[in-house]
Amino acid sequence: MKVAAAQIFVTTSLATNLEKILQTIQNTTDADAEHVILFPECALTGYDKHAVETQIDQVPAALEHIQQACKASSTAAIVGTAKKNEQRNVVENVAVVIDNEGNYIGCQAKIQLVPTDNFCSVGQTLHTFKLYSIVCSIIICHDSRHPELVRLPVLSGARVIFYQSWETWHDDGPVPTDEDGRHLKPYEAQAVARAVENRVFLVHSNVAGVRDNSEQGSHGSSRIISPQGDILQQAKIWGEETVSCTIDPSSASALYAREAENKNFFLHSWMMEGVNKVTSLN
Repeated sequence: MKVAAAQIFVTTSLATNLEKILQTIQNTTDADAEHVILFPECALTGYDKHAVETQIDQVPAALEHIQQACKASSTAAIVGTAKKNEQRNVVENVAVVIDNEGNYIGCQAKIQLVPTDNFCSVGQTLHTFKLYSIVCSIIICHDSRHPELVRLPVLSGARVIFYQSWETWHDDGPVPTDEDGRHLKPYEAQAVARAVENRVFLVHSNVAGVRDNSEQGSHGSSRIISPQGDILQQAKIWGEETVSCTIDPSSASALYAREAENKNFFLHSWMMEGVNKVTSLN
């Protein structure tokens, strides 16, 4: 499986963002690979209350365009957007999964919200899904601070974790973006931890940093991490960049996660109860 993390600038214009997403899918076409490209949190609508409220009705049609692009390029995509949940009658911050044939697989809603998620409601479900027969799962931004949101899907079979973000908060404070990235090490550390503590691959797409106005974007550093915690590819802080590599999901053993399956483990029954709450989108 070839995985890619698209680090892009995201605006408050859905039309502008859609064009960028479509162009990125077209540019990453690889007919010989089982290709999945991950986009950042709210890459389609923008991470902004006014933008979401004024453009939310355009999302379904925009997603159809993305589905068509995936089919034409034989590329699967995972796209962040605000989206109406018609069953709950709320707006959620979600990752939409589209396969390489253009089929809408479903979406995972952000579960752990922060104050800037003032345009959406808390997600109430945790999912796995299959792309190219590989079981995967998703976390969105602040979800990464909660290891159980990775551990439970891994115990349900996930071997590739997709992590999309528009990172703006750490310890409820603004993110400093110094030139050498020293203050960004906690973000790198938690992404590596989610991979190595579960022995799975993690693909992380973050919004590009804007050097001239750091409040406009995030702090980039999109990355692909191995089950051993090695950073296989990593983007820079500033600017747009797509990082990609070929991974072998069969090498993701989930070894440390599966220790919870031992019936002598004192949290075994508690963990298995959590696993039962994870459902498949396929």
